[in-house]
Amino acid sequence: FVFMGWESQLRSFVDEHASKDAVDREQQTLQHFTTVWAEIERREHEQEPTLATIPRFYVKRSLEDPGLHNCVFGAARSRVLRQRGLDLLGDEDLETMWNTIFRTISPEERMNYETFCNIGQELGASYKSVFTPQMFMKFAPDEFGKIA
Repeated sequence: FVFMGWESQLRSFVDEHASKDAVDREQQTLQHFTTVWAEIERREHEQEPTLATIPRFYVKRSLEDPGLHNCVFGAARSRVLRQRGLDLLGDEDLETMWNTIFRTISPEERMNYETFCNIGQELGASYKSVFTPQMFMKFAPDEFGKIA
């Protein structure tokens, strides 16, 4: 990038036009800064032509119809919250899970990953989000890879 020198150019321009009033000086400074910046961008595009084809990742939102945006945002938010509510286990589900775990292993035993997966399969699809490899790794394993 060729950013060196624009500060000194801008300062020399301001010093040359110091006698004018503040508003004119501000407008001229902005105009001069814009031309210097455009020249820098032109040089960059000449050195690296792919800079002109880089896609924009941020597009400013239109303020023409904020009602539609708010409506869509609210509907999406309620849908996500409803889905997350369905993903949570209730008291009966948690009780069933604990009973199945303690029926499979005793409270003093440690569980390996195979047993963890078997319990998840036994409980069914509603417990799928609980019996994942990521959830197994959240527990501290012993030297044999078993969890308590």
